Amino acid sequence: MERTYERATGVNKSLQHFTTKELHEELAKRTGATEFVADPHRYFDICVNGTVYSMSGPARILVNQD
Repeated sequence: MERTYERATGVNKSLQHFTTKELHEELAKRTGATEFVADPHRYFDICVNGTVYSMSGPARILVNQD
């Protein structure tokens, strides 16, 4: 049986109608997800497969290991 928002809530609302913030906040609550927060004007690096990405905040980074 496919899980849908409508089945769970009784409301027909596709994912397209949620804001990115709403989706991020919900996913951050899930098992297997870890959120990292970078404060405004703070620099940070993310290294993925040997490639380093340098950025500055504000940023909310969500790692999904599910």
